[in-house]
Amino acid sequence: MLSEKSRCYLQNSKDIAAFSILILGAPIDFIYELYFVSDHYQKVNGTGINCYYYGVLIFCAVEVFWNLYYVTTCDNRTDTLVTTSTEELDVESCEECGMPRVPQSHHCKACNVCILRRDHHCWFAGNCVGLHNQGNFVMLSMYLWMAAVIQNIYNIQFVCDVLGCDLYSLLTVCLPHFPVMIKQYSLYCFFVNFMTFLGILLLLMFTYLFWLQVIQLVTGLTRHQLKQRKIDYRFPNMFDNIVTALGHHWYLCWLLPPLNTSLKLTSKKTT
Repeated sequence: MLSEKSRCYLQNSKDIAAFSILILGAPIDFIYELYFVSDHYQKVNGTGINCYYYGVLIFCAVEVFWNLYYVTTCDNRTDTLVTTSTEELDVESCEECGMPRVPQSHHCKACNVCILRRDHHCWFAGNCVGLHNQGNFVMLSMYLWMAAVIQNIYNIQFVCDVLGCDLYSLLTVCLPHFPVMIKQYSLYCFFVNFMTFLGILLLLMFTYLFWLQVIQLVTGLTRHQLKQRKIDYRFPNMFDNIVTALGHHWYLCWLLPPLNTSLKLTSKKTT
């Protein structure tokens, strides 16, 4: 018989720290946009709050936290799929957690369980990305990337007005603490410089993350398979790989989080 495993979110200190940064950082960033950027535009050219910009930003935020909820609460353990003993299924049990090692499963050291079609352990969600929440993580990555792109474009004029548009100002964004050390920038300019630095850094990170998810989505491979160079257990057709991750209603996933409750593991290896 398979041993029961209690479901526990935020497995370790890294999960707690990353989740706290996300929960606290998002409101701080929104306050910065509302009370610093928009207030500056109001004083300079009287444009005030851009309703379209904040409407899109709020929509992205809702989708991010909606998909984050599903990524965090989804249970991808192998014993949720297997209802019979490992002897009857002719599969081995994991030496570390005792769960069945079905095809495409992999043990997570942070969760201490075997995960169905494990991709990686997400610190910000405190959970593993696997069979049933990969689509949610793809959408989470997409909306994070969209929000970062829109925000950086919207803030260009604000940053130029506060810091300047010359080459030196561009270089100080890469080293936001340097002008303060030589007493050239005020604390306000340092704050704007630091937030701009974070915005560009997050844009680069989210671009890489989303691009990686797109590659895995169309190829049907997980990060573990790519690292181990195991090009097996995937559909040869790109559309089937997309449906596996996003669900049969994949065309609605841009608006509603993918609900992959009926998806199944790929049962055959590629030839």
